[in-house]
Amino acid sequence: AARAYRLGIPVYYYISPKVWAWKEYRVNDIRRYTRRVLSILPFEVPFYKRHGMTVNYVGNPSVEEIGSRMASMMLEADFRSANMLGSKPFIALVPGSRRSEIRNNLPVMLEATRPLASKYHTVIAGAPGIDHDLYRSLTDTPVIYDSATAIMAYATAALVTSGTATLECALTGTPQVVCYRANGSRISYELMRRLLKVEHVSLPNLIAGTTIVPEMLLHECTPVKVLEKLMTLLPGHPGRDAQQQGYMTMRERLGTDNAADNAARIITNDLNLN
Repeated sequence: AARAYRLGIPVYYYISPKVWAWKEYRVNDIRRYTRRVLSILPFEVPFYKRHGMTVNYVGNPSVEEIGSRMASMMLEADFRSANMLGSKPFIALVPGSRRSEIRNNLPVMLEATRPLASKYHTVIAGAPGIDHDLYRSLTDTPVIYDSATAIMAYATAALVTSGTATLECALTGTPQVVCYRANGSRISYELMRRLLKVEHVSLPNLIAGTTIVPEMLLHECTPVKVLEKLMTLLPGHPGRDAQQQGYMTMRERLGTDNAADNAARIITNDLNLN
């Protein structure tokens, strides 16, 4: 961005970094070098405006992407048959896309769901680029690749490592508990709490502006505490309906616009005017 700016090339920032969460000073460079921020998160608009910047919310690409995947995925009965899941309901485990995330979070998720084994299967959404041996070193629970959206959509509930997957799970409508274990220390939790400039860390909560999904972070992310939150989201419990109602609020704020098309249109119009 700085190089383009110095060459006199207009710079537009599509999908900005999370400067509103930490290292807020980075916004100074964005303001200096970019003409306009094209945001995919509605709560970023007032943040950038407070810093005197031109910003547009263009929609979130996950809305269109998850909608497209759900429209084209196979029927639940066919999905179960293809993956030998039987008819027993299952809980989705989405332990992250990095090896360290999987090592830290998957054992907690597995232990948290163990007391529910008589009623629910567990199914792991395999991350692209992560070899099967890593999962096998931790569990013999079924791992299904290239089907994260279907796994979350057809699950009764989900345990999801904090990240984009929490938004994707919310868009499928499946209740979830957000997990983030890392080293699990209370000291790390206190440091993170002081460094972060936001009240929540998961995208559904940030977008809705309130607590929709429980966030079990670091030393709070234990099997016992995760299970407690998960139990409130199972069928017949009021927490399930409350979370799904919260998802509706989140979706309303996201809208249904095509983010990439909107971004391109804004850039084209802006350049034509200049």
